[in-house]
Amino acid sequence: YLITDEMSTGLTFDGVGTVKVTVGGTDVTTACTIAVDKDNSNKFTVSIPVMSYTIGAEIKVTYTATVNENAVAKVENN
Repeated sequence: YLITDEMSTGLTFDGVGTVKVTVGGTDVTTACTIAVDKDNSNKFTVSIPVMSYTIGAEIKVTYTATVNENAVAKVENN
């Protein structure tokens, strides 16, 4: 499976070391390939190898990012 994410300019990706992948609750991060786009450090792809996972098992990818100076706050007043 391939999962790609591109964060907005208001976020800075904290790096591949923050990416964690679980399948059915089991950590499979070390079996995955995580690549940051060479032209956009806020875009990355996680390649999860198809292995003997249970069909229908939840695939969960988590990572961190930092809010930066380009973030836009949306304030609503009622």
